[in-house]
Amino acid sequence: MLQTYQGVIKNGAVVFLKPPKLTNGTRVLIMPQNDSEKEWLTAAQAAKRFQIAAALIRQWMKSGKVRVAPHDIKLVNAGDVEDAVEQHELLGLSMQVIKREE
Repeated sequence: MLQTYQGVIKNGAVVFLKPPKLTNGTRVLIMPQNDSEKEWLTAAQAAKRFQIAAALIRQWMKSGKVRVAPHDIKLVNAGDVEDAVEQHELLGLSMQVIKREE
């Protein structure tokens, strides 16, 4: 099961806001948190950054899955795209598991 914890880097080490409950030997993936909620990109820029097809991002823009900038309809919110990509990948992984179980 995927769990997330937030922390900050102090003197080269991760310091968690709340202590995580992990057993010895648990593998972890540490990813820096960016402020992508305030960032606006074109579909092509988002596709390059998140390594996904620009056409899929445009579909998400049309369907309302990701926010389009009110000041420029060619721009999409980077945070929304990041979330949509994660959901898309999780759906793909779930479909693979279902196919294996059939």
